[in-house]
Amino acid sequence: MRIAIGLLWLLLFSACRTGGALKAPSDGGPSWRTVESEHIVMHTDLSEKQARLAIEQFELRFDLLASLLFDGADPPLWRTRVVAFRRREELLNFTSRNTGAFIRSPVADEGLPTIVMAGKPDARAYGTWQHELTHGFLAAAMGPLPIWVNEGMAEYYSAATVINNRAVLGQSLPEWGFVLGTQWRIEQSDGGNKIFVPVSKLRKPSELTEMSRSDFYANETIDNERDDDVVQAKAINYVSAWTLVHMLLNGPPEYRDRFANVLADVAEGIDFDDAFESRFGDISDDAFDEAFLDHVRRKETQLWETDFKFERTPSIRVEPMPPARVLRLWARLGGFRREENAGPEELLAKALEVNPKDAAILRDRATLSCRQGRWEACEQGLNQAREAAPDDPHTLRALLLLYDGARGPWSEDERRGHLEKLAQDLEQTATNGRHFNALAWYLVRRGRAEDAQPHGRRSLELLPGCWECHDTYALIQAELGNMDAAVAHQRRALAGLNELARQSVADAMLERYYEYRRAAMQGEEASRPAKADDETEVPTEPDD
Repeated sequence: MRIAIGLLWLLLFSACRTGGALKAPSDGGPSWRTVESEHIVMHTDLSEKQARLAIEQFELRFDLLASLLFDGADPPLWRTRVVAFRRREELLNFTSRNTGAFIRSPVADEGLPTIVMAGKPDARAYGTWQHELTHGFLAAAMGPLPIWVNEGMAEYYSAATVINNRAVLGQSLPEWGFVLGTQWRIEQSDGGNKIFVPVSKLRKPSELTEMSRSDFYANETIDNERDDDVVQAKAINYVSAWTLVHMLLNGPPEYRDRFANVLADVAEGIDFDDAFESRFGDISDDAFDEAFLDHVRRKETQLWETDFKFERTPSIRVEPMPPARVLRLWARLGGFRREENAGPEELLAKALEVNPKDAAILRDRATLSCRQGRWEACEQGLNQAREAAPDDPHTLRALLLLYDGARGPWSEDERRGHLEKLAQDLEQTATNGRHFNALAWYLVRRGRAEDAQPHGRRSLELLPGCWECHDTYALIQAELGNMDAAVAHQRRALAGLNELARQSVADAMLERYYEYRRAAMQGEEASRPAKADDETEVPTEPDD
């Protein structure tokens, strides 16, 4: 069986891994443009007509999920960055996965979540985006949820679509599925592979509901094993979570009614585990597991439908993208994956040949030095970026983080002098949520919670999905003695974490949440929980 499965994973990751030729605009390649609407910022070499049609579909799907999850109430502000290549062969220069769409850490200064895709967006690409949007909406509506609920519901709503003015939910997923029997199966298509997990491998509810974050994501439970072990484990967990949520939303009426009450309780502020125990506690694990397996064996496509009509015309702005910024975008995507092609350093060097005074590109080149722990080179590069654009808040923020968090060669007096001046300058020029969050964190750590509070509040207004911003604001509220508010914002911070966040960061944030909650329940002040070493924010990543 190991050999058979290994061959499947070899097929999965070897098919179409080689990207096609991708020529930059500065070398005669196709022009790129930025297409922007209320909720989407798209960078693409698609035609303007194709890009506009895609943006309209994104906005339609935003309204669809908002109507399904907020029932007519105003959804939170949520913006996403999309990078759309014309051809899938171009996309595959930046990933080793045989896929038509994937998630990337933010690739621009605003910190917006980023979806990378190819061609005119299809069900898989829209599904990837809807999955991430659902996470954001759930965090806003309910706070932190157990990992199986969070990922299961995100998968469930990722397949939501509109057919003839009807919202349709409960359809199968383009990436995952299950198959009766014991054999894994993989189907290939132009949009990527679909993995079918054998029913015998699915996690039963009694197991799934007890899984930790690290177990679910398979990022710490499988040590020194082959990559296909991780892929298999994640496929099993995601398919199991989707199937359980599908059963609770589309399955037997008894389970649907109980789960609807659980979600209503959580929306009112009750902890999910308490609400779930209250509504499902009289059902034994054996009965729950058997109901789940019965739902799976029937393999019926049980759909849920309701009326939906997209009634607004999105405002769309189109601007040409400078050739040097296209190269910078490719560098921020991590550079080409094939060794014979350019990595981030080479792409940024080429971008500076096109525009040697571009402060953003100079700043990105400097952060690569930070990534390598070369603090003096990083400092020098950031100062070059500042010379090119003295009032650029992105560079000011990067310098503030450098002196505040890096283990550089500066004395405490040197750090203090740099930080005080940088904080003053950034206070005058800050424009986005990440700038205000950096200021708020700098101030609260120095015992200036009242000064930090307006900056923290502003960061959340501009970037409501920013878990770091909620984490900072929770500390501000704790320092001010507002423990209930600290608990609420730390819950939001935990809810905003995704698969890309390190487990040590999640553990440290959870420790702070429990400390705030203990203080709130006992009417005491909270002791200030220390940050984990790898939580210290310094400009060490090209996507910072």
